[in-house]
Amino acid sequence: MTKPVILFACIHNGGRSLAAKVLSEYYGGDAVEIRSAGSEPGDSLNPAVVEVLHERGLSSEGERPRLLTVEGVRNAD
Repeated sequence: MTKPVILFACIHNGGRSLAAKVLSEYYGGDAVEIRSAGSEPGDSLNPAVVEVLHERGLSSEGERPRLLTVEGVRNAD
């Protein structure tokens, strides 16, 4: 059985979708593959979101805003 692929999409991909991705990876573990992307990705992550994640012991290390593509949407469940 393959893992479901969950895609969180928003405009800038530096705040809410980032938080959703990191939280889903934490709670979903190896049972799911999580991706996030934005239609107009920003230049950086939202510092307030990064701070909230870090306060909860979750890392935003390696995360960056990514462009939402048609292929990315098609490859998600």
